[in-house]
Amino acid sequence: MIAAASYELTNDEVLSLIGRKAQAAGRDLHFVLQQYTDGTLEDFGALAEAYALCDLLEGDDSAFQAA
Repeated sequence: MIAAASYELTNDEVLSLIGRKAQAAGRDLHFVLQQYTDGTLEDFGALAEAYALCDLLEGDDSAFQAA
C-alpha cells in the first residue's frame, strides 16, 4: 500500500494558487472568484484547476465577498 501525502495550505496560499492558475489561462483571481461565486464557470476547460482550488476555501470566505 502506498502512503498518501497530505498538505495543509493557508488561505493565502490557496488564493495564490488560484491566482497563478487564472493568470496562466489569461484571467485574474477576481474573475475566477466571481465566476465561481456566480456558478457560471466560464472558460471551464482552461480554469478547471482554479475552480477546483476554490472548493478548498470556505463558502463564506472573505475572498468571495470581495468578488
